[in-house]
Amino acid sequence: MMSRLTAALGAFAMASCLGPAPGGEPSVTLQISALNLQGVGDVVWDVEVTNGAPPPEVVWQRRVTSSAYGDGAGSASLVGPCDASPGVADNHVRVWVVGVYDGPIARADAGAFAWGSATGAGVVSGTALAFENPTVPVTGPLSRLATCSANADVAVSFDVTLARPAEQGFFDVAVDFDDVYCAAKLDCCYDTDADGCDASEDIRLLFDAGGQRGRTFVLGFACTAGPGDDAATALYLSPVSLDCSAPNSGEDFAADVVLDPASGEPGNLCAADEVETCPAVISGAAMAGTVLFQIASFRGAERLTSGGVAAQKVYWNLALGVEDGISACRLRASGTVADPDDPASPVVDGVIAAGAVYPYVRWDVDLGSSCGSEALAFGVTSGPVVTAYTGTSDAATDFRYYYDPASGAGQHPNPAALALTPALATLAPGNVATFAASDGNPPYAFSLTGPGALAGATYTAPASPGSATVRVTDALGAFVDAAVTVNAALQLAPASASVEPGGTKVFSASGGVPGYTYSVVTAGGGSFSGATYTAPASAQTVTVRVTDSYGNTANATVTVESANKVIFSTSTTYGGGFAAGYPDAMTRADALCQAHWNAAHPTEPRTFRAWLSSRLASAYYRLPSPGGPWYNTLGQLVATSRADLSDGALSAKVRYTESGANGVSTAWTDTTSDGISAGTIDCEVWTQGSSSWSGRFGNTNATTGLWTHDTYQWGGCHNQRALICVQI
Repeated sequence: MMSRLTAALGAFAMASCLGPAPGGEPSVTLQISALNLQGVGDVVWDVEVTNGAPPPEVVWQRRVTSSAYGDGAGSASLVGPCDASPGVADNHVRVWVVGVYDGPIARADAGAFAWGSATGAGVVSGTALAFENPTVPVTGPLSRLATCSANADVAVSFDVTLARPAEQGFFDVAVDFDDVYCAAKLDCCYDTDADGCDASEDIRLLFDAGGQRGRTFVLGFACTAGPGDDAATALYLSPVSLDCSAPNSGEDFAADVVLDPASGEPGNLCAADEVETCPAVISGAAMAGTVLFQIASFRGAERLTSGGVAAQKVYWNLALGVEDGISACRLRASGTVADPDDPASPVVDGVIAAGAVYPYVRWDVDLGSSCGSEALAFGVTSGPVVTAYTGTSDAATDFRYYYDPASGAGQHPNPAALALTPALATLAPGNVATFAASDGNPPYAFSLTGPGALAGATYTAPASPGSATVRVTDALGAFVDAAVTVNAALQLAPASASVEPGGTKVFSASGGVPGYTYSVVTAGGGSFSGATYTAPASAQTVTVRVTDSYGNTANATVTVESANKVIFSTSTTYGGGFAAGYPDAMTRADALCQAHWNAAHPTEPRTFRAWLSSRLASAYYRLPSPGGPWYNTLGQLVATSRADLSDGALSAKVRYTESGANGVSTAWTDTTSDGISAGTIDCEVWTQGSSSWSGRFGNTNATTGLWTHDTYQWGGCHNQRALICVQI
């Protein structure tokens, strides 16, 4: 059995050691009172008080027996000091349950204080009764903080319920919860040989969509108030959770599927093979549909008798029709029991009061090959189905779902308000945000107002900017909204830039999800400090990137090159038909210039256009304005700008090739000294390479206008001449 102990295991009253006590000595009065533990002759406790010094100092320690200090069935009282000295007045009262015994324990047989141990100096001479100990070695002592004050009493309360093994003929294994006997299990099969499940031992209970009984797992929970007992019995369960993606060790358990054990009327809760639309699935419907084909609930009060009187057995079983994928899952749930008509119960509407020490059943079952017939284990702290305790420092523990024969099954309203996270979401087009509801009263339903798409709790932003509202509504109609803002797509400006080696450029980002990080994609391509880019020492083409706080990216291209541009004559000469077979003569000439430079300077990317005209185009307009300054490949200034290049006079020759060598003295141009087309003497737009056609050319040795237009000179298109190439 078990008893709820109130007042200093139950309740302690502490008086300051600086204040007067009876007889004039400073002291603290401790009173331990408890409900009578039926069939128990004595309870032995260890009690310790320490002050708040660093490290804590022991004020006093004592071993206490209920028979010597109380009624022998759990209650006791004693007097001891606490320390109200300045700076250390925060005292801790610690209590250990040493043991429960079938008869009174004499003071001489109780042993010495030993921090809850009944061995060594703490050995107790008596016949111990089995019980689940909520102190050592599970969680350490029960502990309360009390500030010791001079001339004042301080109340410290403990509310403890102990679970003891019980033997009832209609249970496989049972424990006694506050005079209510309970059993629990999870059966993956009829494991008659206790070696795990095999196909011949499958439980085939629930029907699949084909009308055949399929493999079924059963979570069982049953309690009775005892034969002939008129007390009411209410069962309480948490949601049943399945983690089918984390390792089955359970160390990082995160529920993929959450089930409502109180959903619907008894029997099948879903349409067979349609679990993804089943109202019993609170969350994870898609995953549920892959591991389950049916969910059923069976609950009621059995008509069994014990000793000729009603056994008062109440049961709540949840059957899971399972698919093969269930072997990757782990199941977790918890449940407890109480008398809903008992005003002294620490369990009210399925909530164990904060700080109450109360037992519950915990299911934590690997549903893989190791799962067999998992019955409630007694005297262990871990396993598939065990008893556990809430603690003195725990917040209120909620077992939200209930069943008792008088009220039926349902869900107690959660006092914690429904919440939705994130409350605000900022996205870029196409981004995704998954919302999570908590508290309130599941199951939750999500809805969308505005642009975008919502699949379950996952919102996908539309292709254009806008705003939307995601709403979650719980089972009782409460709702919470989250605001979604969709910004324009992330952009990086400028999209392209030219920077001198070692120079800097400031970029700016817009759109996306603010919170921008700038980086260089190209290895060895420079660096960022904030939004300021610093180019490397050598010329190259670099990709830079901005990443927003969501992870969206946008790129820009940086050309790292000297501000001094290059003009050269090609080292290779061409006949006037160099563009024959190509759709555009200017594009062909530009490509030839580019190829020459790239071959001579593979690690120094620059962009070139041919100084070339035809009846269709003029060289002047093919260059940017203002352009320049241009230097020949010997480093000599040729022209400061496009206008300077077209004024009929150069500062230096353009004869030198891409590698700095002397080139040939003539180059195809068809361009006057002011950069305009010289007319139709252009080898038929540079597609004819025979002597039957003529083309104008310039003198690369000249620094007058003859460099581009050797007046009245033209030659047969079969001649071999260079091209003049100008960096843009």
